[in-house]
Amino acid sequence: MRFPYSETVLEHFRHPRNVGKIENADGKAIEGSPACGDMVAVYINVDPKTNTISDIKFESYGCASNIATGSIITELILLLKKRYQWPSKLWGWNL
Repeated sequence: MRFPYSETVLEHFRHPRNVGKIENADGKAIEGSPACGDMVAVYINVDPKTNTISDIKFESYGCASNIATGSIITELILLLKKRYQWPSKLWGWNL
């Protein structure tokens, strides 16, 4: 049976990155959909010297696309931080 997802999405679903909870996180957001029952929580720690994200984790309860999205977005944030030597402003935020 062929899944309607790309190989990248399937890889992040099967082997999600940055999964977990940060105890005493500096920031936390939880969103969900009553329609389908999906939920995602994102936790961040911020480096006070640079005012940038120093750690990011997520917890997801839901479908393959929900889990993969959490994995992909956290990887993207960490990649951008590493590649462009943050702090740098992206979308008006200091990530």
